[in-house]
Amino acid sequence: MFTTISILSNPWQLILPKIIVASYLPGRIRCYSELIRNHENNACLLKMAVGRFHEINEFKINTRTGSILISYDVNKVARNSQLHGIEQYLRKIYMESSK
Repeated sequence: MFTTISILSNPWQLILPKIIVASYLPGRIRCYSELIRNHENNACLLKMAVGRFHEINEFKINTRTGSILISYDVNKVARNSQLHGIEQYLRKIYMESSK
């Protein structure tokens, strides 16, 4: 499980290494993580932490499947270096897995 302090300081720090990107389109990414699947507390902490990013339009979690759906404004994310780095990392994972 995540700790509140670590997840709120950097919400992706713990989840990025354990994520599978199922689909990537600029502005919409679907991921899966075992850290979310059947872990309501982890999902709540992640959703709370991600809620502080105004560049993200929608952030949906399905704890039964471990699915995370992220909808965002591409132009706004490009201006936020942290989110832009995360987007590029997720894009890279998707591109490598779809070869």
